[in-house]
Amino acid sequence: MHQIVLLVFSLVFNLVEAQDNTRNLKLINKSTVNYDRFLGFDQFGYLYYINNNVLFKEHKDKKTLFQYQEFALGNITAVDLTNPLKIVLYYNQSNLSIILDNRLNELFRIDFNQVENTLITAMVSTSRQDQLWVFDLNAQVLHQYNYRNSRVVNSSLPLKAPFNHFASGYNYFFYSNDSFLYGFNVYSNLVLNKKQDIPISKLQFTYPYLLMIQGKNLTVYNVETQQSKVFDLTNIPYQDVFLNDENLYIYDGKTLKTYQVSD
Repeated sequence: MHQIVLLVFSLVFNLVEAQDNTRNLKLINKSTVNYDRFLGFDQFGYLYYINNNVLFKEHKDKKTLFQYQEFALGNITAVDLTNPLKIVLYYNQSNLSIILDNRLNELFRIDFNQVENTLITAMVSTSRQDQLWVFDLNAQVLHQYNYRNSRVVNSSLPLKAPFNHFASGYNYFFYSNDSFLYGFNVYSNLVLNKKQDIPISKLQFTYPYLLMIQGKNLTVYNVETQQSKVFDLTNIPYQDVFLNDENLYIYDGKTLKTYQVSD
């Protein structure tokens, strides 16, 4: 294992200017549903949600339904839909991750208690090829971990606690603490270092868009163009949110609403 020196590229958002240009969300659809947790959609039109600690995958025609459950591992902490052919489930209580195929059959089970130099994880998610982003709580570093050969490929320098929210994709990993938002590229280099005046309550990434909720504002930031849009969430309750290329989905515990965010 080798350690890569962090190359810092600080991106600064003008929050005052952004708030002056806050936009209203345009509602285009809503439906009454009943999920414990709404997770999102994949590029093939499948919906993912959790009820009673069971993961469900449902097609929009309502006729195709897959499900996965493993109650012995505790509650599902996170589900990464970055690659719908290799869906990554993370169980914090068991310090374990499971990779599922597109029919929710188990492909791999990675028990971080059993790997060489045990990793105590705080988050596990999809990275490129056969690698996972693994946040090591003991060392407080971010690893790229190859699950086929059980090897840490590279690691960041120690990160700054606390660790409140995580989001990631193939080539990027983000986390927030009380005061800052940080982003890393696939080489574990720091590419985003943004001070937060208002704490982040939600963080989600669907390439190239990073979504964050702070107070009554929802910001959509394009990591490639470094442009951002800010939307007003006043009077829009939310429990779970999901953003794809064109639409924002907000689930409030009873209703799933679809909003247009593209121009």
